[in-house]
Amino acid sequence: MSFTAFQLEVLERHNVLRPKHSAAPLQLDAGMCQYAQEWANYIASRNVMQHRSNNKYGENIYASFGRTNISGTEVVNAWYNEIKYYRFGAANPSNFSQVGHFTQVVWKKSRSIGVGIAINGKNVYVVCNYDPPAFLGAAAFLGAAAFFGAVAFLAGAAAFFGFGAFGLAAATAAAKPKAPKPKKAAAPAKKATAPKKAAAPKKAAAPKKAAAAKK
Repeated sequence: MSFTAFQLEVLERHNVLRPKHSAAPLQLDAGMCQYAQEWANYIASRNVMQHRSNNKYGENIYASFGRTNISGTEVVNAWYNEIKYYRFGAANPSNFSQVGHFTQVVWKKSRSIGVGIAINGKNVYVVCNYDPPAFLGAAAFLGAAAFFGAVAFLAGAAAFFGFGAFGLAAATAAAKPKAPKPKKAAAPAKKATAPKKAAAPKKAAAPKKAAAAKK
C-alpha cells in the first residue's frame, strides 16, 4: 500500500515533535491506515463525532467544519498544542480531558500509526490510531478501558476542543511525556581582537653627500 501525501505529512509532523520529549519516531502501518480510514468514512458519512467502541488502538480525532483544505501539520499541531495544559512531573495528571491529544502524540511506547481522512461537503474528519495506545496498564485510575480518545473540533479559524474520554488508565512512568528538551544556549560571541598597530614607516636614509670634484 502506498501512503498519501496527507498521511505522510501527519507522520512527519509527529516525528518532528516526538524527539522533543525523548520519544522514538513513529511509522505508518498500512493495516492501521485502512482501519482509521474506515472509521473516518463512517463518521464523515453521518457528520458525527464518535469514537470507535472497543478500539484496540489509541485514537485522536480531528474535525474541521466549513473548510476542507487542511494540512497534516495543522492537525497534529492542534493536538500537540495541549502541551500548555500538561503538568509535567505529576504522577497521574488529573486534567486528562485537556491533554489527551498531546499525551497520545508523544507517548513513548507508541510505535505505529494509521491515518484516515474523509470529507462530507464542507466538513472534513481525520482519524489517527496509535499502537500501542497511551495509558496502557492497570485500569485503576478512574477505572475503565485502557485508552483515551480525544476529539478536536476546528470551525473556521477558531479551534474548539472537546473530548470523549473512553476510559483513563494509570499512565506508566516510563511512557509518560517528558518535558521538552531545553534549547542549548548559544555560545557567547568571541571578542573581536584589536587590530594590530601598523608598523611605523622606516625613515628614509639620508642621501649621501656627493664627493667633491678633484681640482
